[in-house]
Amino acid sequence: MPKEYGQALYEDDTQNAQISMLINGLSLVSIDHKNLRGIILKGRPSPIRQKIFNSIKTLFADYKFQKIHPQVLDSELFGGLDFARTFETGRPVHTTGYLNHHKSIILLSMAERLEPSLVCKYSTALDLNNDLSFLVSDESTDEEIISEALQDRLAFSVSIENLHYSQTKNLLFDLTKIQLAQDALPSILIDNNVIKKLTEVCVKLGIESLRAPILASYAARASAAFSNNQKIMDQDIITSIKLVLSHRATKLPDETDLTEDDNQQQTNPPDNNETKLSDESLEPTIPAEILLDAIKSSLSPQVLKNLIDRSKNLKSQKNNSGSGKTKLSNRRGRPLPSRAGKLDNTKRLDITETLKSAAPWQTIRKKRSLKNCSRIIIRSEDIRIKRHEEQSDRLIIFTVDASGTSALGRLGETKGAIEILLSEAYARRDQVALISFRGQTAQIELPPTRSLVQTKKRLAGLPAGGGTPLASGLSVSYNLALQAKSRGLTPSLAFLTDGKGNIALNGTPSRVISASETKDLAQKISSAKIPTIVIDISNRPQSEAKDLARNLMATYLALPRADSRSLSTAVTAVMD
Repeated sequence: MPKEYGQALYEDDTQNAQISMLINGLSLVSIDHKNLRGIILKGRPSPIRQKIFNSIKTLFADYKFQKIHPQVLDSELFGGLDFARTFETGRPVHTTGYLNHHKSIILLSMAERLEPSLVCKYSTALDLNNDLSFLVSDESTDEEIISEALQDRLAFSVSIENLHYSQTKNLLFDLTKIQLAQDALPSILIDNNVIKKLTEVCVKLGIESLRAPILASYAARASAAFSNNQKIMDQDIITSIKLVLSHRATKLPDETDLTEDDNQQQTNPPDNNETKLSDESLEPTIPAEILLDAIKSSLSPQVLKNLIDRSKNLKSQKNNSGSGKTKLSNRRGRPLPSRAGKLDNTKRLDITETLKSAAPWQTIRKKRSLKNCSRIIIRSEDIRIKRHEEQSDRLIIFTVDASGTSALGRLGETKGAIEILLSEAYARRDQVALISFRGQTAQIELPPTRSLVQTKKRLAGLPAGGGTPLASGLSVSYNLALQAKSRGLTPSLAFLTDGKGNIALNGTPSRVISASETKDLAQKISSAKIPTIVIDISNRPQSEAKDLARNLMATYLALPRADSRSLSTAVTAVMD
C-alpha cells in the first residue's frame, strides 16, 4: 500500500472519529443539558464551525440561541434599567439580560480572550441557572487557554481541528432517538459503583477536579439512555471517559496502574456479612487496556505524546484567560468632553450635556407627542456619557548598588541623587520602591509607597560593602515590576550602579557567570517593554554600565555629569 494512501485512510478515520465524538457530545448535552451544561469546540475560525452551529440549531429547536462577544456589558448580561425608554415613557423600563433567559444556549466566541471578571460571571450563571447551556468556541493557540473555571463546569471538549468541510455532511442527529432518551433518563439510576470507578479513573489520570467524576457520571447515564439501556453499561462508562475525562488528563497511567486496584480487590475475600447484590447492581468491570485505548483514541497525537512523556500538563495553571494585555486604572484622570453612547451600569451619565443635547429638539418632540406634558422629552440619541483620561499610578523602582566598590566610591553622592529623584516623584504623586544589592543577593528595602519620609529613613540607613550581585538586583527588580503591573501600576526602573557585577545568582563569586546572567536578565527586562534608566555612579563613566544600558535598551546617564536638574529631567523623560 502506498504511503500516501495509508496516510489518507488514517486522516479519514481520525475525522470520522471527530465527527462521531461531536455527534455523541451534542446529543448527550441535549438529553441532559441541566447537568452536562455544555461543550467546548476547539478549532480555528472556519466555515466548518459555522456549519456545526447551524446544525446545532436543529438539535435545540426549542432553545433561544444568543451569541455573546468577549466585550459584552453587564447590562446586556444581567439586564437593567433602559434609560432611553424610561425617559421616553416616564416610567421604569427594565431589560432582560442574556443570562436571565430560560432554555437558552449561549454561544461564546473567542472564549480564550475572556477577562477573569467575565469568566466569574459566566461561572456563577452556570451554577445558579440550570436552564442555561454554553456552546464555547476555543480558538486558542499554544500561548492561550480557556479559563480553568469555565472548562471545569462544561462536560465536553471536542476538537474540530483538521476537519474537512465535506465531513460535515455526516453531522446528522437522530431527533427521535434523542427524544426517547430524554423520556427514559429519569428512570436510569447512577450506581455508586459507577461513581467509584470513574473517580478511580480520575485519580489515575491526575484529575483533581471534583466536578469531573460527577460530570462523567451524568454523561454515562445520558449515554445509557441514548443507547436504550436500562442501566449504565461498560460501554457507557467508556463513552463518558472519552468525552469528559480524556481532555482533562494531566498524566497517562500505565496498564499496571489501572489493574492495581482490581488485583487488590481480588486478593481481599468478600465479607460474609455483606448483602449480596443482584446482577443489576454488579460493578462494571472494564479491562485496563480498554480504558487506555478509550483515552488514547480521543486525544490528538501531540497531546498524547505530551502525556506519555510527562513533560507537559494538558491543563495550564495560568489564572489569566488569554485575553489581551489591558492597562488597568486605579485612579481618575482629568475630565474629557462627554460623548454620545449607550448607558449601562459601567458608565456615568453626564446630566448637563444630556439636557443640552435634548433642549433644541423639545418644541418638535412635544408637537409630535400624543400627550401634553411639560417634562423634557429625552431620546436615546441625546444621552451623553462622562469620560475621563484614566491613567495608572506610576511606580519608580530604584535599584541601588550598595556593594564595596560603591562604598569606596560615591555612595554618599548616590544617596543624595536618589533623594532628589524621590522628591520629584513625591511631587508628581508617583509611588517609589527601593531595592539594594550587596554581598550575595539583592533585597527589597522598601515596597512601593508614597511615603517620602519613610523612604529617606531607609535610604539613610542603607548599609554598604561586600560583593556586587548585579544579576540578583536585576532579577528582584524585574519581578517587582511584574507584580506592580498586575496591580495596575506602570513601573519604571532606575538602576544606580557601575555595572561591574561579580556575584552569580546562586551567590558564588564569578564575574563570567554574573556577566552572562546579567545580560540574559537585561534582555528579558527589555522584552517586557519596561522603561529603564541606568545611572553610572562611578567616578568616571564605565563601559560596563554602558553595556548594561545597551542590553536594557535604557537611557544612560553618568552621575558625574548629572546635577539635580538633569537627573530629574532624565528620569521624567523615561517615565513619560
